[in-house]
Amino acid sequence: MKTAIQLYTLRNEAKADLEGTLQLIRNAGYDGVELAGRYGRTGEEMRLLLKKYGLTPISAHIGLGAAMDEKELKEYKEIGIEYAVIPMTPQPTEENKDEILSNLAAAAENLKEFGFIPGYHNHSYEFEAEFDGKRWYDILAETVPYVMTELDLCWLEVGGADPVEYVHKYKDRVKLLHVKDFVGRGHLTKPDGTPPVAVLDEGLDFDQRPVGDGVLDLDGIIEAAKKCGTEWLVVELDEPQKNKSMAECAVRSAKALKEHLK
Repeated sequence: MKTAIQLYTLRNEAKADLEGTLQLIRNAGYDGVELAGRYGRTGEEMRLLLKKYGLTPISAHIGLGAAMDEKELKEYKEIGIEYAVIPMTPQPTEENKDEILSNLAAAAENLKEFGFIPGYHNHSYEFEAEFDGKRWYDILAETVPYVMTELDLCWLEVGGADPVEYVHKYKDRVKLLHVKDFVGRGHLTKPDGTPPVAVLDEGLDFDQRPVGDGVLDLDGIIEAAKKCGTEWLVVELDEPQKNKSMAECAVRSAKALKEHLK
């Protein structure tokens, strides 16, 4: 199992200095990257940059609209990604849920026809919303059963589900996992009852953390991932831990993953 980082994590750094950011990622020990945009580069330019820094382009987050855009998909084909992941859909209601399912299925089919393995990345609402007693995430997964389930473990847990249970539930479909650690929203200790490395500041109800410094059951997740066919553990943080830079969080996350993968 290898490690990667979703480049969205370092989006500000990449926008200011893409090559310097790729060097930081390589120096931190990551094996690959997942893209979220190309920072003004063509697919071929991005492919060459990633090759220069020894980083495998494993996947990209591609929105529902872009998933139907032939020109855009050709650029990602040039980069050489294997997985094309739809990062989100609208939040479901009784009125729009059938349309969401139809649009997701059409986008996934188009990605598949282009030669990508399509995937879907969750937020918390897919686990909070239910229809006829079934979680919305499971409805999505059943509607397009060939889609890779890129579970975002932080938002899955915030949404009320168990990360280890869901890795097992979608065995052989969990090729990529988003490892995003956090503290807050009712989650203040690790599964063994020990607290995270740092407590929440007063007045703060949620804080994303470098991998290993929050409440995720990292050992349990990695053990499940090894059994269930996961190929890549992908670090993604939407925001850095309070009072830390995103670069610090990215480097610390890589170190923690390597230690737990030993």
